[in-house]
Amino acid sequence: MTEHGPKLHATLGASSCYRWWECPGSVRLTANLKDEGSDFAAEGTAAHALGEDCLTHGRSPDEFLGSWICSETEVIAPKKPDALALKKFRWFEVTDEMIEAVQIYVDAVRADFNPDDGDILMVEQKFDLGVNFTQMFGTADAVIYKSGARSLHVFDLKYGRGVPVEARTGSGTGIESVNRQALYYALGATLALPPGKPVTSVEVVIVQPRAPHKDGPVRRATVDAYELLEWRSDVLAAARRTLEPDAPLAAGSWCKFCGAAGFCPKLREQSLENAMSEFSDDLSELTPDEIARILNAAEDVENWIKAVRAYAYQRLEQGDAVPGWKLVPKRATRKWAEDEETTAEALRLLGLDDGDLFKKSLLTPAQVEKLMSKDDREALAALTVKESSGSTMARESDERGSVPGRRNAQDEFND
Repeated sequence: MTEHGPKLHATLGASSCYRWWECPGSVRLTANLKDEGSDFAAEGTAAHALGEDCLTHGRSPDEFLGSWICSETEVIAPKKPDALALKKFRWFEVTDEMIEAVQIYVDAVRADFNPDDGDILMVEQKFDLGVNFTQMFGTADAVIYKSGARSLHVFDLKYGRGVPVEARTGSGTGIESVNRQALYYALGATLALPPGKPVTSVEVVIVQPRAPHKDGPVRRATVDAYELLEWRSDVLAAARRTLEPDAPLAAGSWCKFCGAAGFCPKLREQSLENAMSEFSDDLSELTPDEIARILNAAEDVENWIKAVRAYAYQRLEQGDAVPGWKLVPKRATRKWAEDEETTAEALRLLGLDDGDLFKKSLLTPAQVEKLMSKDDREALAALTVKESSGSTMARESDERGSVPGRRNAQDEFND
């Protein structure tokens, strides 16, 4: 069992940098909220713990297949915890999917790290921006200092699959186009270097294995170290704006992950404004431009409604009244009262054999791959196919190729 200490979260940390930078007033609205954290975020913490253990101890992620990781304490247990532990904390099994994702991250770090050249690897490097008026600290997932090149590589593992994260969020080449959260980590890692470790350039590396992107799972952006240190004044100015009594609110894409979204007056105002926009009641009369405008507005409204539902549920859980609404138990499903071995033995006494009780199925390609040597794995390509279950709607910016509609497909056939 491997155990790590729980992580602290800064009020103005890197993960929420984009939000509090664009919406200074959000810090005021969220000040008294208890952040329970989503299951997705907790699973990401578990994946980070796996990556940390592998990089620190020179292990491979597939060595942990079937292990369980506690997101709160980052304990890695060799087998499934007991019922009490599962009830007290959130635990996640190390699956093939987690192994595959973390392996990409570990490989990316190890590919950049060359100890023979004097490189220094720092895993889970803690830093503080040295601000005396508010909390601005964090932890960089992995940092490599290259003494020969006087450069720093700062890695950020993104385990989420929902929104692809760009290393550069703009079209320019300057520091203003680089992802702010990545810059925050890069600045912290630079300031945390011990004396005598000069740096002239810093490369931020986003590793996001589970969100498809046209540039692949590893994206990079390099900034001048002097520019990065100058950028510190920009991030501190943004931090100071959050402390103003009348810090303004601003609605935008950053609202999706804001704890105050369910009761934010600015988001409510914008969402209602979008919902009340006048469009034809007859959908067949909508122009393509109007359809696009409605879809764009719908995302904001849907995010707001989702946030309101979550906030209402939280209030009801706390015992507050929400007129017309209440908490009810979810649909009950049957499960075995005892463990698998005890239950199976009891069922055998009732005349059932193991052929009735247990089903065997062929392992998945990912599971079979783990049983083969690296040299033999290429042979699997001839035995596997990747099939999509259908089509879904996405923005033009999505890196996946478009699927022709029925009419377009017929036109191509006729041609």
